[in-house]
Amino acid sequence: MAIEFTEAMIIANQMKKNLLRKKIIDVIIPDIKTKTIQWGFLNLHKIDIKNQKINNIIHNGDHIFLELDNFALKFGEMIGKILFHKENEQYPKNSKAIIILEDNTKISYNPTLYGLAYAFDKKNLKKEIKSTGISPLDEKFTVDYIINCFKEDKRKIVKQMNLYGVKYKIAGIGNGYWTEILYHSGINPKRKFK
Repeated sequence: MAIEFTEAMIIANQMKKNLLRKKIIDVIIPDIKTKTIQWGFLNLHKIDIKNQKINNIIHNGDHIFLELDNFALKFGEMIGKILFHKENEQYPKNSKAIIILEDNTKISYNPTLYGLAYAFDKKNLKKEIKSTGISPLDEKFTVDYIINCFKEDKRKIVKQMNLYGVKYKIAGIGNGYWTEILYHSGINPKRKFK
């Protein structure tokens, strides 16, 4: 399941209710040879996030960031399934990563194609968030900002009839949403901007 802005926002809010201030005590990777790991979309087998507390959960577009003590986790792109399991609940057998928390609750993650979950140094958190684009909830998200996005990418948009390049400037608004927004607004991306 590919998630976009609204779905990621709902998941992030649910995570805030269930995960904040909990400590990670273990990470299980059932199959180290999975394509998800081979292709570099999952690195939780390389970076030890055990004994790290979840201090903050940040939603930006179709990405969710968990800020830990020294690291951060990024879930993004075509995310797949991130599930929360109470103490005695079993996680799905096809989970690619299981994060066990101090109260024996768990987070299971089963990414779809290109979904990613990786840990990185907390010092790079702002840079990682910025790389996902500006959130539609950000005060910098204005009509002028949108116009500039289209001006910068107009050749690509016209040539490919595709808004993919704009997606990385505005977080969480994918090609399908852009097509609908433009259609219902009566905007033709092939038309010249003034």
